[in-house]
Amino acid sequence: MIMEISVKPIAFVSNEIERKKDVSWGEDISTIELKKQFYGGLNGLEGFSHAIIIYYLDKANFDVSEHLKRRPQNRDDMPLVGVFSQRGKDRSNQIGITTVQIVSVIEDKLVVKGLDAIDKTLY
Repeated sequence: MIMEISVKPIAFVSNEIERKKDVSWGEDISTIELKKQFYGGLNGLEGFSHAIIIYYLDKANFDVSEHLKRRPQNRDDMPLVGVFSQRGKDRSNQIGITTVQIVSVIEDKLVVKGLDAIDKTLY
């Protein structure tokens, strides 16, 4: 059975990352900018240290012959493992889920550290 899932973005990511990458996401700072009707949804989040972010990887380009099994971060010293046991930039579906550190909360913006999404990714 094939099911179609429809998602409507409520925000977008703003940061200085322009290209997909497999490494060094931990220190990157991103701002998640909400659409106006969702501004109030951030109320109370400033009391938390982390948030779980679900987003759409519109630039992911999964090729089963190339990405089903590979070495994490394309490192020769890492074992050959399947796509579900790593955090690769080209994933088998275009849904990203990451736990991030909250840096600050502003009325319409959530500033986070460690989000593995490039500039203008939909959230």
